[in-house]
This record gives sequence, structure tokens and C-alpha cells, in this order.
Amino acid sequence: MITMSSTSHTAHSETQKSWLANDTRAFLQQNAATRAAFKGRFAYYRSDTVAFFQNLIQPDSRVLVVGVGVGELASQLRAAEVVLLELDEAAAGRFSDPKVRLVSDLRDAFKTTSFDYVILPYTLQYLENIQGFLETLSSCLHAQ
Repeated sequence: MITMSSTSHTAHSETQKSWLANDTRAFLQQNAATRAAFKGRFAYYRSDTVAFFQNLIQPDSRVLVVGVGVGELASQLRAAEVVLLELDEAAAGRFSDPKVRLVSDLRDAFKTTSFDYVILPYTLQYLENIQGFLETLSSCLHAQ
């Protein structure tokens, strides 16, 4: 099991806005309706993803979900605590689920809890600096 803890996380100056390039944010905004229709049309693929994570994640776990437009997936997870870092500001503004705590950056996620699982569904291709993002996450990982 991997636990992520705020006690070992050094302050990082990156915010969620810096993880996505400006052209990526523009693309997401311009194509929001198309992406929503695509999600609906191919919902069975996403249901497989949810089923996969449900088999992996224990119900008493704390889970951090990081992604672009993955609030619905976060809402469907059965876990003791689910925290969502939504990298698309527009999607974050539309997201609302009392079972899921929405955070605005990585530091917020680690301030009050540790995590048993960190999942990044449909995420890496949107990041401007994949290595930097993963290094930031890695600085918080501790085997248990």
C-alpha cells in the first residue's frame, strides 16, 4: 500500500493552473460540449474504468482522484473519503457532490489527510509537465 502524507510534502509553488498549458485549457473550454457528448456516447468504457477501480479500492480507503473531467468517476467510487483535484477549472466549477471533497491544488489535497490510493484516470496526456507533476506526487509517497 502507498500512503501519501502532508507531513513529508514540501511546499510546492505549483498550482493546478500551471499543470495545464494555456492551449490545453483553451481546447478543453472550446470542446466541452463535444467532450460531454463523447462521454455519454461511450459511457460503457467509463463504466469499465469505474468497475476496475471499485475492484482495486477498499471501501475503508482514502482516495485522491486527479484528472480532467473526472468528477463523475470520483462520485461513483465507494471509499471512506474521496478527494478530487479537478485540473479543468470549468469542470471544477460545474462539479458538485457532497461525498467528494474538491481541492484546488496538490497542497490542499495533502493538508489534512493521507491517501491509500491516488488515481489519475485520463490525465497524463493533458499535463504540460508530466515529469514535474509526477515528481511532486512522488515527493509525497511513502511505502507502508
